[in-house]
Amino acid sequence: MANPFDVDARRAIRMAIALDCYENDKVRIVDPEISGHEWLVATHKGLFAVGHGLAKLLLHGWFFGICRHGDELFLFENCSLRDRSRTNGRIVRLQLMDGRLVNPAVLAKHLDANCHQLKVIDERLCLVDTANQAILRFTLDGEAVDTKTPFAIAPATDRSGAYLHINSIAQI
Repeated sequence: MANPFDVDARRAIRMAIALDCYENDKVRIVDPEISGHEWLVATHKGLFAVGHGLAKLLLHGWFFGICRHGDELFLFENCSLRDRSRTNGRIVRLQLMDGRLVNPAVLAKHLDANCHQLKVIDERLCLVDTANQAILRFTLDGEAVDTKTPFAIAPATDRSGAYLHINSIAQI
């Protein structure tokens, strides 16, 4: 059976749902159960639990970053999808309890949609802002702390070598 919607219509529907979730602080949990799986994988098609030849969708969304810290899971979600003119990126936190993802909360919003990795360093939640070549730092409750700029801001179209497309960090 053919899909009743063309690609552009499906994208428009996904965008409308993503924007509604962003504006109303919704997190679209499909299945909170993670028992029996080995890893969580963030993708542009959602958050998946995988392992032992199994994969299942846990959350709808377009996720670029994921970090576990104790019993908390932090995710960066791009709610702008392919529209880079919007700053509809957000950080979502879920708790891991008894093999389930529970208590979803939106911690920070109005972030560039082209952020990537999340990492907890020195009890600060660090988010790599790829588009702006910066590291945004937050408390574990989502309060902005500061911004570190290891490289000068440069447009993605830069041909001088100044735009480095930073996307990951690690503590030394």
